[in-house]
Amino acid sequence: MNVLHLLERSADYQTRAMAHAIGGDEVRTVHRLGILTAARGLRQCGPIAAIHAWGFSPLAAAALANVAPIIHTPSGQWTSRGVKQLIWISRRRRVHVTCDQGGLRNTLCLRGLAPDRCHVIPPGVNDPDAAPLPPRRQIREQLGLTDEHFVVLAPGESTRAANHRLSLWAMGILHELSPSWKLLAWGIGPMAADLRRTAVRLGCQRMLIFGGGADFAPLTAAADAALVTGDPTAATLPVAICMAAGLPIVGSGSESPRSMAQELIDLRADSAAMKTKGEAARMQARRDFGMDRFRRNLAALYETVVTHPGA
Repeated sequence: MNVLHLLERSADYQTRAMAHAIGGDEVRTVHRLGILTAARGLRQCGPIAAIHAWGFSPLAAAALANVAPIIHTPSGQWTSRGVKQLIWISRRRRVHVTCDQGGLRNTLCLRGLAPDRCHVIPPGVNDPDAAPLPPRRQIREQLGLTDEHFVVLAPGESTRAANHRLSLWAMGILHELSPSWKLLAWGIGPMAADLRRTAVRLGCQRMLIFGGGADFAPLTAAADAALVTGDPTAATLPVAICMAAGLPIVGSGSESPRSMAQELIDLRADSAAMKTKGEAARMQARRDFGMDRFRRNLAALYETVVTHPGA
């Protein structure tokens, strides 16, 4: 099926990964200052069955061109203005929106998006067995970590929605008890510098480790657990990657730093519980976040959008 994929140049990690997983190397990028140019190009590129706009700039270009039905996957942090713009466009163009989890769909529908045009399609994760991660000891040595360290991973990019600052507060409590506790963050994202400054201000900068690198997944090999502190709009993919790697998952945005710290203490003290929770997370990832399932769900949506123009 001739679906054209347009990716916002400033797209977040989840959006980039999923766009290329479904569109391969043929994904075109759109800069927010090049919307008019992109729209003109769409009018000149021949018949298109549908346009998948990954991010707001591609959505705006596709709406201006008005040459094919649009599937839109939002990118990055949601804002009230962004939601209003999406609703405005959806009332003037045939747009179907995909959300990575149900909470986000509910929010958009309550704000005015038609429920029959808003779909939950969880992101897909590649099976770690098919693409093995670097050896645990190797990546820990590269990060300056030893066997005595208990490493807790903050999933994904540091954004306001991910709220890694809350992870830092929880881990700061543990660092006061023992320097063997380490918080591992990717070091990517608009709030990464703020995370480092906060660690310095709290006097726990030695506890915070930035992994760096082009991809997030290899960091899971260095971790013992993942601490999830994001709000309902935070990206789902990084957490799913942690689950697929068999990391026990701790925390939620509604927990206090003290309760998360206690949960981590209890987890570290119980190796059997760590193994059980890790295996449960791995099984859930395979069930809910399989890459084949993600591709099938999108293909079904494309089919609906193209073959039922009034849908």
